[in-house]
Parts: sequence; C-alpha cells; structure tokens
Amino acid sequence: MMCHNSNVSRSKLFERSLKYINFLILAFLLTVLGLIGWYGWRTLPTVSGSVEAPISAAGKIVRDSLGTPHIIAASLGDAMFLQGYATAQDRLWQMDAIRRSTAGELAEIAGKVALPLDIRARRIGFARTARVQEAHLRPEDRALFAAYARGVNYFIDTHRDKLPPEFAILRYEPRPWTITDSILVGLRMAADLTTTWEMDLDKERMARELAATFPEMDEAQLRTLVNGLFPVRSGNEVLAGSNAWVLSGAHTESGKPLLANDTHLGVSFPSVWTMVHLKAPMAEGPPLDVAGLTLPGMPAVIIGHNRRIAWGVTSLGADVQDLYEERMDLNAGVYQFGAEVRQANRIIEGIRVKGEPDVRLNVFVTQHGPLIAQAGEPPYNRNLSLQWTALDPDFLSFPFLELGLAQDWTAFRKALSRFNGPGQNFVYADIDGNIGFQVAARLPRRTHAPGDMPLPGYTGLHEWQGYVPFEELPSLYNPPSGRIVTANQNPFPPDFPDAGSGRFSSPHRAHQIRARLDAKPKWNAAGMLEIQKDVYSPYYAFLARQVVAAADRKKPAPGLVADAIEVLRNWNGQAELDAAGATIARLYAIGLRAAILKRLAPKWEQAGMGMDDTVVERILRTRDPLYAKDFDAWLLEVLGKALEDNRPRMGGALANWKYRELMHWDVDHPVFSRLPLIGRYFNIGRVPMSGSPSSPKQVGPASGPSQRFVADLSNWDASFANVLAGVSGHPLSSHYKDQWKPFYYGTSFPLPFEKLEAEEILEFRPSK
Repeated sequence: MMCHNSNVSRSKLFERSLKYINFLILAFLLTVLGLIGWYGWRTLPTVSGSVEAPISAAGKIVRDSLGTPHIIAASLGDAMFLQGYATAQDRLWQMDAIRRSTAGELAEIAGKVALPLDIRARRIGFARTARVQEAHLRPEDRALFAAYARGVNYFIDTHRDKLPPEFAILRYEPRPWTITDSILVGLRMAADLTTTWEMDLDKERMARELAATFPEMDEAQLRTLVNGLFPVRSGNEVLAGSNAWVLSGAHTESGKPLLANDTHLGVSFPSVWTMVHLKAPMAEGPPLDVAGLTLPGMPAVIIGHNRRIAWGVTSLGADVQDLYEERMDLNAGVYQFGAEVRQANRIIEGIRVKGEPDVRLNVFVTQHGPLIAQAGEPPYNRNLSLQWTALDPDFLSFPFLELGLAQDWTAFRKALSRFNGPGQNFVYADIDGNIGFQVAARLPRRTHAPGDMPLPGYTGLHEWQGYVPFEELPSLYNPPSGRIVTANQNPFPPDFPDAGSGRFSSPHRAHQIRARLDAKPKWNAAGMLEIQKDVYSPYYAFLARQVVAAADRKKPAPGLVADAIEVLRNWNGQAELDAAGATIARLYAIGLRAAILKRLAPKWEQAGMGMDDTVVERILRTRDPLYAKDFDAWLLEVLGKALEDNRPRMGGALANWKYRELMHWDVDHPVFSRLPLIGRYFNIGRVPMSGSPSSPKQVGPASGPSQRFVADLSNWDASFANVLAGVSGHPLSSHYKDQWKPFYYGTSFPLPFEKLEAEEILEFRPSK
C-alpha cells in the first residue's frame, strides 16, 4: 500500500514538474517571439505606401521580385537622395560597420578585441585622409555625395525607434552619415585590393633568409634568386580579383556584344555588393537610366549598363604602395631626409574602447606618409612609413555618374581619365557593336628601385617622380579577335617602364576563359554564366601531370603514393565537390610550395607565405637542381609527405578524400551568428565550395565570387545579375538570403530594365 501511495506521489510530482517545464518553455518561446517581434518584425523597413521627404518633386522606389530598388526621380539630386534612403533601408548597419572599421572605431562597439584593428586604421589614417579628400572633391562630386548622405540621414532620423536589429543587439545608435563616410567606403575597397606593403616585408625577410641559407652566393646572385621566387610582376595564390570579358557581335548569337563580370572578394554576409536602378532627367544631355551593382555607402552604379553601353571591372594589382625605413627620433618627432633633419607631423589619436578606458595613440606622418610601425614595437621593431596613392589628398575622384551617363567609348574613356583608384581594368561594350579595354589608375613613377622591398627613406634618393599619364596606360578598342579577357593578369607590355611592380595573378584563369570562348563559335548570355562557374583548375591539373610523369619514371612501390598517382592519373582537372583528384592536387600544391620555401628558409617558421603559381610552375618545368638532384624522387617525396600529413583529418581510402571536406566557406553574419540558440538560423553557415585558385570560378577558403553580372547588348532585359546572398541585410526580410541558392548553384536572375514588374512601390512626395 505504501508503495502504491509512493508511486502516486511520484506521478503527481512528475505531472506538476512537466507542467512547470512546459510553462517555462512556453514563457521562453513567448519571450523570444516578443523579442523577435519588437527587434525584428517591427524594424523591417516600409517598402510600400507614401512618405513625405525633403525632395524637389515626387519620386518613388519601386522594388522588384528580388527587392532591388528601381529609383525614379525628378532630378539627379533626388535620385541620389532616394538611393541613399533605399540603401539605408537595406544595409544601414553594414554601412556603419564599414565606416567604423575603416576609420578605426570598431572597439567603441565591439570592445578590446577590435583594438588592434583600430590601431592599424588610425596609424594609416583613413579617417584623416577622408576628411582631407572631402575638401578636395570637385563641386559636382560633392553634390552627389551630399545628396546621398541626406537620403541616408533622412532614413535614420525617421526610424530612430526602429533601427535595424544589429544596433539594438550591440546597444548603440548610428551617427549621421557624411560625405566623409562615403569616402571611407571607397578607401576600404582600396585597402582590400592593395596589400603590397606586407608582401614587401615578406620578400625582404626572404632575402635575409636566403643569405643565411646560401652564404656562398654574392649579393647579385641572392637578388636574382629572391626576384625569381617573388617577381615584381606576380602575386599570391589567391588575390582579391575578378573575371571580366567581352565578346563582339561576331561571336554571339544575337550579333551584338556580350559582357560578363564576376568580382572575387572576401566572403561577406551581407553581400559586399547590392543592386540598384537609377532613373532621372538631366539638365543637359540624355537622362540618367543606369542599372547594376554598387557598394553600400556609395552613390551611383559601379558595374552595370545604361541604354547604350555596359562595363565591368577587375582589380589591376599594380603596386601603388612603398615602405620607407626612417631614421627617426620618436621622442622629438624628427627624422633624417638626405642632409636635412625634418619634423614629422605628430597626431594624438584617441580610441574609445567599450568597457575600457580610452586609448591614446601617437601617430607620426613623414613626407612619405604615416608611420605604420615604430621602433621597439613587435613584430617589425623599426620605423616604417607608408607611401600610398590612396592617401593622396586628391586621390578620390568619382567618375561613376559620368560612366552611367556615357553614350560611347570616347565619353567612357573621358570619365575614366580622372579615376585614380583602386586601380582597375575596365571592359566596355556598346549597342553599336564596339568593345574595349582600359586600365585606369594612379601609378607612381619610380626611378631608382621598383619598391618591392622597404626603401631607405633617409637618403632622399627613392622618391616618386609624379604619376603615369592616363594616355600612356594600356587601352584596346575593337581588337581583330573580337574578344577581350581580363582576369587580374598583368596587362602591361614587358617594356612598359612605369609599372615595374605589381601583384598580378597568374594567367591560368585568363587562359581557361579564352579556351572556353574559343571552343564555341556563337554565345548567348546563359553561356557566359556557364564560364563564370567553370571549375577546371589549370594549375592543379599541371601539378597532377608532373607528378604522374615522375611516378611513371620512378615506379613507386605499392602504397599511399602509388594509390594517389592513380587517382591523379584518372582525374579530369575539375575541382568538383566530390573529386578526390582535386583534393590530392590541392594538398600537393600546398605541400610543394611549403617544400620550396623551407628549402630556402629552413629556420623561418612563417615561410609558408604566398607564392605565385607561375613560380612553382617554372621550377617544375626547368627542374631546378637547387631543390633536388633527383627531381622525380623529390616530387614523389613531397607528395608522400602531403598525403601522410593530411591522412589523419581526411580519413582512409583516397577515393573518399572529397574536395568538399577541404574547400569550404563559413558564411556567417558578424552579429546575428553570435546570438545564443537562434543565431544559426540567421546564417548560411558552412558550405562546401567547388573551384580553385586558378579556376574561372576562383575560390579560396574565405574568398571567391561576390557577384555575377552578364550584359546582353541585344536585349537589356536578357541581362543577368545577382549578389551572394540578397539585397537586404535584415534577417527577417524575404530578401535576406533569397539569392544564395541560385548564386551557389551558378544560376542567376534577370536584371529588369525596360520591363519592370513592381512588387512594392514606396512613393515620395515633397515635404510641405
């Protein structure tokens, strides 16, 4: 009887506990739903209805099925205002994060963890530079940026109580947007595409290591060796780059040109790019009617087309940065320049740090530029100043409105003649059937040294001698081949005197794109997408052929190496997700590069730095005895080590070494991903990626295509465009990641131009 009562008591206790647990779960869910409603649904931007705004006449933002804003305005100023408003609706927090990271203001919202990034940004002086560059803007450019900023700020001012959820999570509010902030966005892109100063230090370190490894070599021999390893016109395995090509009507089904462009950048969520269509009358000439891709925080269209022309870009990669070692007294702030002693400009930077006292930073600026490293501070322990074209007071010149209005090649080149950077290769096509190519950049003229390693700033003998005139930069118009391809390869002829150094990509991607274009007589827009997602890896295929040939001569014993050789022998060179051959080839490429560098710098733990594929290819083709007396045996030895080193993480049979396990992206939102329990629902997460560093679909562990654009000049509405995730940065928007799956699988969407089907319309009327 007592047992029965005990069981009943336990049963009732269990029921009460279960009810209590259910109540807690319900309360938690209601709390979560309430928070999502308050910080989520309530903060979604209004994209339909009617709004009063400080504009000159009625206008509207029409959104299509992807949420892309098509802006119809009564004047250019109104169009820029509405573009600023629409971009703030979609990407306000991303815009704020970009300006903060560039200006060195991240620690204010992220805490001490972001302080090293802020210190670096403050030393380079992006915010100081942006303020100076604003003062040098042309009146027309200033008006453009100012109207855009007014639109951003009108959105902020009218949505103070329902800003995007990132602001609530991080507990701060955005300050007003300024012209300087848009300049910071441009400087951020310049910084992302220009990293040569760090490579200069690596090359200098390698020169010292070579001297220790080969004491029998004289200075000239050592310089020849280091230049062979790191040529002044080459780059790393993966650079922030792009593909762009254009076909004349002779090679298309329609008889009109096709232009394709996919830019390769670091993986970002929200997307690096957004899309827009701008329509407005102009006081003179044809109206503004331009559609395409742009950067959040920047007005106008960066890549796109109007009614007559289309254009795309790839990063040039020319070296526009030099490091100078300064002989300097940091206490007095003076430095030597030739026979003179000069006073550096001393700036005290105050950095706010969330939850910590402010940090004061001494910054010095010499005539070469800011001191980015100081004596006594690791890791460089020397005074190094940075000269960089992007820090010039008049660097920012913004011709993209003029590009959007250009009607022909002459006007297009005139607009580009005032583009200073970041240096770009532009491809062009027009409805009359013309195609073209133009390099646009501010390139320094160097007289005494290529600037590929730090220079002695104290001598006064290594100063830039002005800049290369635009008229001397490479240009091409209607080539007989009817094809132009740029994939970050070196566009300068061998005898070009003023672009002696640069981080240009190997020509593998460009060669593969040309091979694809040559394989078919006539193309359409859909075919351009097929080439953009081509994952054939010329470099990995070359390595596979080399080591298979070595094995055929050496006949390795049965085992792991012999098995890998058979996988490589039967591999077709495609870096597909399940291709074991691609996995082995990539591991071999990494191992081979490391083996070369460690042979040269055995005591340098960081000697795994990037090396251009063409350098490794040259070493294998020439079978350089510096690396091995028995070259075939060495190649097989390196393969064996790469396989053994990776067997613990890759598993058993080589046939199961899937490429998807080796190459992947982590596509996570920088804020939402950190939310407990629900954060993963707002990410894309870890995704396997096909493609390789030398494929047209150029992919690295954290970089790759950031958008795809194809312009069909026979029918603008047959053109394609999409970004990596979506137009909106709001996690509850239907356009937050609605483009991801098509982007991932290599399909795209039409870019509406003539035939626009409106999903939402937000009308603007002038304020009374």
